[in-house]
Amino acid sequence: ILAGLLLIVLIVVMLAAERRVEIGVARAVGVQRSQVVQMFMVEGMVYNLLAAALGVLLGIGITFTMTAFIGRLFNDVTGQISEQAGGVFTVGFAISWQSMVIAYCLGVLITWLAMTITTSRASRMNIVTAIRDLPDEAEAKRRSRLAQIWSWIYPVIVAGLGVYVLTIALD
Repeated sequence: ILAGLLLIVLIVVMLAAERRVEIGVARAVGVQRSQVVQMFMVEGMVYNLLAAALGVLLGIGITFTMTAFIGRLFNDVTGQISEQAGGVFTVGFAISWQSMVIAYCLGVLITWLAMTITTSRASRMNIVTAIRDLPDEAEAKRRSRLAQIWSWIYPVIVAGLGVYVLTIALD
């Protein structure tokens, strides 16, 4: 889920970066920030609804394949151990329409939240730097010194915690 969420954020950021000059010109002629957000949200929701449906269908196909493989694997392994134990484990494919609806709705909701946060951030670009296609210096200045230090310390802390948990688990 986290990888999919990051992918969605990256796609929306790339769409905004590709249309940076277009957004800057639109803002210069009077388009409001909320209208820029709405523009990205409409386009994103079309992608969102189609991608969620495709994700549910692919999830069903992958689940069916995995259950068939795992069921065959368990039956083969238990059959080699003992003829009587063969077929003890039955792994079957089962799906309900409720689980498909929940998966679809969760996919749409998570994508919508990621798009909302990302598009509101993309709408705050400086109009002049966007039209001239210059790097946004205000964005770099907005980050405080503490945020810059935290961006370097945070991965070290997470890696240290990971090593600590791993050593505890192996003992």
